[in-house]
Amino acid sequence: MPLTVALRPEKIRLSLEPPHDLDGVPSGHNCVQGTLTERAYCGSFTVYRLALASGQSLKISTSNTDRQLANAMQPGDRAWAQWSPTAPMVLTS
Repeated sequence: MPLTVALRPEKIRLSLEPPHDLDGVPSGHNCVQGTLTERAYCGSFTVYRLALASGQSLKISTSNTDRQLANAMQPGDRAWAQWSPTAPMVLTS
């Protein structure tokens, strides 16, 4: 039976470094690596698009709580997306 899982963009953490343990889950779980293809500054948050090797993509929304740094993530960068094991939600019809 097919299953649909939703993962809210603001529940995903984005980093240029490989992820570490998160909420008791070992690194390497609940994470994917991809290439940033888009970055859109929207005032209080920035939206990124991460292209995955599978051909799918993730939309990631990060809060702009700090000033942008000179080394901020740019399209073309390889990055890691990671989420808590409690973040995904199974959708039912």
